Amino acid sequence: MFRLFRNEKFILILIFFAALSLRMVVALSPTQLYSDDMDYSNIAKGIIDGKGFVSDVRHPVYPFFIALIYMFTKSSILAVKITQAFLGAGLSVIVYFISKSIFKKIRLALVPGIAVALYPFFIIYTGRLFSENLQIFLMALCFLFVLKNYDTPGLKNKICIGVFFGLSVLTKAFVAPFLPLLLLWMMMFSKQLLKYRLKEVFIVLFVVLLTLMPWVIRNYVVYRSFILTSPLGGECFYAGNTVQFFDSGLKDPQKLVMADAQTYKETEGLLPAERNKYFYKKAFSYIIHHPKETIKLQSIKLLRLWHLWPDNPQKVKVYSMARSYPDITILRSDFLNREKLINSVKIFYHLCYNIFFAGMFFGLFCRLSEKQEKAKILLLFSFVWVVSFIIIFAYMGGVRYRLFLDPYVFIMGWYGIFYSISYLFNRAGFKGGK
Repeated sequence: MFRLFRNEKFILILIFFAALSLRMVVALSPTQLYSDDMDYSNIAKGIIDGKGFVSDVRHPVYPFFIALIYMFTKSSILAVKITQAFLGAGLSVIVYFISKSIFKKIRLALVPGIAVALYPFFIIYTGRLFSENLQIFLMALCFLFVLKNYDTPGLKNKICIGVFFGLSVLTKAFVAPFLPLLLLWMMMFSKQLLKYRLKEVFIVLFVVLLTLMPWVIRNYVVYRSFILTSPLGGECFYAGNTVQFFDSGLKDPQKLVMADAQTYKETEGLLPAERNKYFYKKAFSYIIHHPKETIKLQSIKLLRLWHLWPDNPQKVKVYSMARSYPDITILRSDFLNREKLINSVKIFYHLCYNIFFAGMFFGLFCRLSEKQEKAKILLLFSFVWVVSFIIIFAYMGGVRYRLFLDPYVFIMGWYGIFYSISYLFNRAGFKGGK
């Protein structure tokens, strides 16, 4: 048994099926679909019914992903949730390999893989039709090939980087501004000669643009203007940077308003592309004329995005408890009912997550034994924080909007925790500290 648990393939199979089992419990449990879930589902049904992409709001990849599953399963929502359960289980293995690619040690790769397998939000969202289920998986694949290309440069790796990054942008556009930093990182830290670095960056950029091009062309035909993903970007940017929207979302998420009646009246009759520009212009005007309010607002949004404390159960009971979590029917006793279990998991989750979050910063001060470790950690750390600031500036992001950053918090967090513990053991004189 001891030898078996030292076998990497056995460990990965165990992690995969543990993650899959937890997600299947959620996927097979009744979940109330509403708002985003039904919107994505209806768009997917429109695609397979030949109506085209009937939305000015959503990004394209996730609805097409659902439509592909619907085509073979007679529009089965259960089939989508089961597919997402397999994606989530696969994510655990991918995160293991990302971590191992950085540190070359099983003990530094194992815990992030297990953390992703057991992460409550990843498990719960399996039962929801949210684009984050696909976005997290696509970005993880992108980073896996980025790191593989760093170790062993190859055309296949570069094509995969470009395709998965492009698909990720078309799932959630928040990651798009990170592309220049990714290409700069590849230029600076590549092991190849300068001319090969330039060629490498050109290939990745070309493949990303090639992946985005069909949807950009489609948008130009539909809206007669350059729109990368969706013409709702301007309205989201305006909403996320004005106090009225933020106040309404804080007081009651069910009564959240994107803009006041006067603003909507001013946009009547405008085409989607013109409406998009109008909202961007008005948002920047508000930011320029209200700098103090803007700084305060961004600070609050940063805290909401990372959300390192549990919600007040009474505050979120009506909105979140009844709708957002699966109804696991075995939890019927007074001692262990659904609400108590969810609140207990939330408290335990926040405790564990905060340890990883703190460890991410400790890891920056730990000794990185090789140049490649420093380069790869810098890539992940810059991704987490650059994209998180893009999210808070662009919208009112909650926990859901940062989920695709969390696997990298677990990777860097465990590195910081592991070496902090090792350092303390070594200082205490224990030879086993390493």
